[in-house]
Amino acid sequence: MTQNNQKEIRSAQRTLQTNHNSELLFVRHTQVAEKYQNVCYGASDVELSAEGERHAREVAESLVERSVERIVHSGLSRARILATHLSELTGVPLEEQNGLRERDFGSWELTSWDDIYTEHGDDMMKMVSEPDKYRPGGSETTREFVERVATAAVEISLNQKTVVVCHGGVIAALTGLTQKISIHEWLDQIPAYGEVRPLPAIDLDHIDIMFQAGSI
Repeated sequence: MTQNNQKEIRSAQRTLQTNHNSELLFVRHTQVAEKYQNVCYGASDVELSAEGERHAREVAESLVERSVERIVHSGLSRARILATHLSELTGVPLEEQNGLRERDFGSWELTSWDDIYTEHGDDMMKMVSEPDKYRPGGSETTREFVERVATAAVEISLNQKTVVVCHGGVIAALTGLTQKISIHEWLDQIPAYGEVRPLPAIDLDHIDIMFQAGSI
């Protein structure tokens, strides 16, 4: 992240933090197709199950009463489907924010977690113990992932009630940051399919503090 980008984002962040009319509702996409369950699908564009399709409509209907002013999705179809239903119900146009896509696991993508563990074993935990260095599947480090999604979240909502449809890992990371939860506990913060989670503004300065303290 460049210094200029950091200054622009922190300026937007301060505006968001002082505006009491803004609301960020993060929603995890609904259930993926059975063949992808227990599979590392990360940044891959996988389809929903029939139950996921039904649930997406149900969640969208439940959000109408929130008087949504802005609808953002990650760009992956499993998130876009729910966002599209909500857009059709409310008349609010869709916006795409690629920075909120799930973590990219590189060569691990579309491989079962069991097979990944068989090959890499406890090295997988370096995502937590070496967040600045370890690249699962040769892709982004934990720090790069966290900075990407936090930056995207800060840029999203100013002065509006916003629904953001994205992914479990993204919401868990943002929950960890906003609630100052150790990265060792972030897995417990992954929401259920279709769960709606309000989150406060992101403190980008806190990311650096947590990394320096070893919390991330």
